[in-house]
Amino acid sequence: MGFSRDISESIIKYGEIILSKTEEYTYSLKQFIEIKRIEYEIENIKIKLADLIIENLDKKNTGMNLKNIEIKKYYEHIKMLEANISKIKNSRDKQKKVKHRIDEPKK
Repeated sequence: MGFSRDISESIIKYGEIILSKTEEYTYSLKQFIEIKRIEYEIENIKIKLADLIIENLDKKNTGMNLKNIEIKKYYEHIKMLEANISKIKNSRDKQKKVKHRIDEPKK
């Protein structure tokens, strides 16, 4: 009876470890996907900005300035998205540090 109990406890213990690791990897993957989605959105905004510039140059609007409302809107949106990426990366780094401290063997 003791042997089967030990096996059951081991299975439960390692099952919990596997579940914990799976949750960590899933969370990391979600963060990675979110960062890639935001980067894709930034690239799309840059394309729209380039199209706007080309459109103005085609119209011989060489006096276009950086205070143009559309340009400013695109710029601010890009900066907001870049800040979101930084927040996600900072959160991930903090979580890695906490995880590292937890996993360190105690002296």
